[in-house]
Amino acid sequence: MNGTGAVSELSEITAILTLAAGPDGTSTTVRFGFPYPLVGFNLNTGDAWAAGEGNLSGTWPTVWYHTLDNPAVEGLCRRLQQKIRQAAGETTPWIDYITLKLLAQAIEETKSTESDALIAHFEKQTQFDIMKARKGYFRSWDHQLVQEAYPFTVKAKADMKDKWDHAGARRRRAGAS
Repeated sequence: MNGTGAVSELSEITAILTLAAGPDGTSTTVRFGFPYPLVGFNLNTGDAWAAGEGNLSGTWPTVWYHTLDNPAVEGLCRRLQQKIRQAAGETTPWIDYITLKLLAQAIEETKSTESDALIAHFEKQTQFDIMKARKGYFRSWDHQLVQEAYPFTVKAKADMKDKWDHAGARRRRAGAS
């Protein structure tokens, strides 16, 4: 809180709570002139695009973006662009691709398609290549995928090459920490 009074502090708290509503809540704060920079938790590119051009600001973490300096990412994006004929920056295709890739690897390594065998394999915290500098793995106690997240600052509308170019994300080289 910035210490300029209860109204200001309440507004800052509201900014954080509004983000829980997703892109609709974010675009609503912009439409009604909410003057505070926005920050939040994992924001997938589809959610950022849904907010609409000029309706998102601030710095956010995301689990993936299409400009990672990694040959596998570049290849996936190239194949997606050829197939769907638009920017390949949306997070969902990467999630779908990695999910199938992890499952295929687990089936190959366990020689089984039985749920219990696959779960036991994942619970050993087996590491997987997920097209990032560090490999990912599932935590045994809550089955969450442990992976790198990347910060990005939303570009000003005037700096965007097209409507998909919202993230001023830093390129990270494969193998960088």
